[in-house]
Amino acid sequence: MRKIYLALIFAFGLPYLISGNDLLEKEIDSLYKKAWATSSHDLTEAIALASDALQLSDAANYQKGQSTGHNYLGIFYTHDNHYAEAEKHFFKAIEFRRKIGYHAGVGYVYDNLCWLKKEEGDYLAAIRYGFKALEILEPLGKADEPSVFINLANAHQFNRDIMDASKYFRKALDVAEMKKDSGNIALASFNGGRLYYDLKEYENAKIHLDKALELFQKFGNITGQAAVYDMYGVIKTAGGEYRVAQQNFEKSIALNEEIKDSLWLFHNYIGLSRLYTKQGQFREALRYCKQAEIMLNNLDRIEEKEQLNKEYSIIYTNLKDFERAIQFSNRAEKLKDQRINEEKNESILKLQKERAERAGAEARREKAEKIIQNQRLKISLAIISFLVLGLAFGLYLLNQRRLNKEKELLEYKEQQERHIDRRVIQETRKLRKEFAHNLHNHVSTPLTHVKRFLEPVYQMLSFDPEIQNNLTEAIRIADKTHQVSRDISYELKPENIDWIDRIKVSLLAIDRNKNIATDMQVGKLEKDLCSENKGEKISSVICNLLNNVDKHAHASKVKVHIDQHQNFLDISIKDNGIGFDTEKQAGIGLESIYSDVAELNGTINIHSKLNEGTIVAVKIPIVK
Repeated sequence: MRKIYLALIFAFGLPYLISGNDLLEKEIDSLYKKAWATSSHDLTEAIALASDALQLSDAANYQKGQSTGHNYLGIFYTHDNHYAEAEKHFFKAIEFRRKIGYHAGVGYVYDNLCWLKKEEGDYLAAIRYGFKALEILEPLGKADEPSVFINLANAHQFNRDIMDASKYFRKALDVAEMKKDSGNIALASFNGGRLYYDLKEYENAKIHLDKALELFQKFGNITGQAAVYDMYGVIKTAGGEYRVAQQNFEKSIALNEEIKDSLWLFHNYIGLSRLYTKQGQFREALRYCKQAEIMLNNLDRIEEKEQLNKEYSIIYTNLKDFERAIQFSNRAEKLKDQRINEEKNESILKLQKERAERAGAEARREKAEKIIQNQRLKISLAIISFLVLGLAFGLYLLNQRRLNKEKELLEYKEQQERHIDRRVIQETRKLRKEFAHNLHNHVSTPLTHVKRFLEPVYQMLSFDPEIQNNLTEAIRIADKTHQVSRDISYELKPENIDWIDRIKVSLLAIDRNKNIATDMQVGKLEKDLCSENKGEKISSVICNLLNNVDKHAHASKVKVHIDQHQNFLDISIKDNGIGFDTEKQAGIGLESIYSDVAELNGTINIHSKLNEGTIVAVKIPIVK
């Protein structure tokens, strides 16, 4: 049935192993509940169910289920007297409970280890684990489980620390009664009864045992009832009430046979054997010793075997069969030596284990210190790196500020230079205008008058050919000089060349400030090609294009070409700069240029490719 149940869980729960669904965890918890319920009557089946649930928990990485599984298996294996296997599972349970942060649960597992070591007969280890449980649970306010004090009391009792045992039994009873925990009241009462028996206070022992029996019968706890009847038998034997003692042993045997508990049956038969020995009925005592021996056949219990051989030795001594008595006495001594050696070896192994654990803890501590030192070093390096980066960023900002200031100063310088260049042009225009005016008024006009005065003289001196020849030459020179002065005066008129000069000044500024090779070619242009305002607008378009080259192109060469074709003025500006994608960046920074060209009724075309330079072609109509 268990295999069918497990198969169903795998069949329907396997899809959830991947997704980690809560449904599978609920199935695992249900399987653990079934294992716990089964443990009261079938430990083998309970162990199998818990192992299956643990396997599922491992597959689903369900840490709570892993913690529960190892704890349950530790409890089941302890009940089944497989102490090494139980201890292994308890330590695994501690590991998983620490992972999930269930600190009180770690304390409860140490309490289980206290119980395990008490059952195993290692009472000092049991006491150590009991104190460890209290050390964890008390600061958490969880030291309210009677089992913690019961296990610690039992360990002290079997270690013959009667005063400490009595203290912890009273504590267990107080806690159990405060919580109204009848099950642990019964258990504490039973153990208190055994303690008072060891103190030979039989009346007090009976009071506690009566209370325990009442509660065990109420809960249907067969094991507890059998243990109480066994203690009644031991007490009555010590008091000489042999018939009552035998009745109690027989009741305990009946109950233990019902639950098939071989260890408790062994103690029942040993109790009956001692009962008959005290009565002098040694053959009956021997018969019960043999019954006890049968119970030990499947149990690896050296202490009980030693106890059995001592009992045989006492009986055969009373039967005057000294050879057998010595034989069993020697066996008991060998078992005692074996037990002592095992305990010694176990102590040595535990000491070695503790030393290894201390060495491991020291290694872990050193490793942790190294990790902390490395972390501190990393933090220090991170802080230093942050400071260095902060300093570098600060220096970068200062450098950017310096560069921006230099750029602003350079732009201001260029602006001032252009302003100066414009002033120079204006002054030049003014001087040229004045010079042209003076040349026209003071040279051309007087020469015209000179020519007019010389012509009548030429007519009057017709009789003298030589003088006429000289006058003719003078008139020719005056005429030629007048023509030249008129041409010069015309050429010096600034409105004919002002917009061209402005373009030349812009090119000169680029060449001077950015070390860009510049070239300007001007074709044959008609005189009075455009008005002063129109020329200003054309030069503004070209100067703005050159300004873009200056700021963005990163060019080493720029060339301007201006020419006239019929009724159009063709202008091109070409550079060998980085270029740009006209589809993505068309119009960026060119709005004013497009607007000026539109006002002139012209067109503008831009051809550019990345890293192949830019060519701008402007075409402006000429209105005569």
